[in-house]
Parts: sequence; C-alpha cells; structure tokens
Amino acid sequence: MTTTSHAHRTTRRSLAAALVALSCSVGLLSACGDDDDAGATTTAAAVGGSNALPPIIADLNSIDGTTVEVKVGGHIDLTGDSTTYKDWTGEVSDPKVAEFVAGKDEGGASFNPGIVGLAAGEATVKMTNSTSNKTVTFTVKVT
Repeated sequence: MTTTSHAHRTTRRSLAAALVALSCSVGLLSACGDDDDAGATTTAAAVGGSNALPPIIADLNSIDGTTVEVKVGGHIDLTGDSTTYKDWTGEVSDPKVAEFVAGKDEGGASFNPGIVGLAAGEATVKMTNSTSNKTVTFTVKVT
C-alpha cells in the first residue's frame, strides 16, 4: 500500500512540475508578440544579448510610402499576401545597403518575400507582383 501511495505522490509531483514548466513557456511565448502597428517606422533590437535579430514584420498592404528601419544583418518579413507571395520581385536602389529576398516554398514551409539589411544607409525598394500587378515602394533605413 505504501508503494501505491508513493507512486501517486511521485506522479502528482511530476505532473505539477510539467504544468509549471508549460505555464512558464506559454508566458514567455505570449510576451514575444507586439501587435501595435501605430508607427510607420519599425526597428529591430537584439534579443537577450543574443546576436540573432528578430525579423521586422511589415504588411505589403500598408508599407507603400513608409520607412522601415532594420539593423545590419536584420530581416524585414513582408506579410499580407498568402496567395501570390512567390510572385513578388524587388528592386533595391542601393544593393550595398539592402537585398531583396524572394518568397518561396521549401521543405513544406512557405516563406514570405523579404529584405535583408546589409550595411548602414538608406535605400528605396520597389516591389511588383507579377500576378496582381500591384506595386509598392518604400524606404529601408539600415542602422
């Protein structure tokens, strides 16, 4: 009888520990997002002292005429087109400052088009969708 009681206590402790761990990770994940799109300029910052930069999320439906700020080595993820995301092409006025990255499907995952900050400076980006004929033009400021 003691063995059964001990097994139940151990199971309860393990379950409690798993719930605490799950609660902590859910709390951390929910703190990652920021839905405030109030400003036209967005900036990437280093995460927790890491060299990895989070992507800047910019919507293709509202980016036209804006300035997007990104750190050198940072990435701008251009969202808002889940149907023809592979059909966007981009021209960057100064290819030393920023580079266009085409949308693609790879390994069962879909990747939005984007911009990578290469060196400090500013560049104008003009993107055109070959299917919808939509064009957007915006400035990328790399810091």
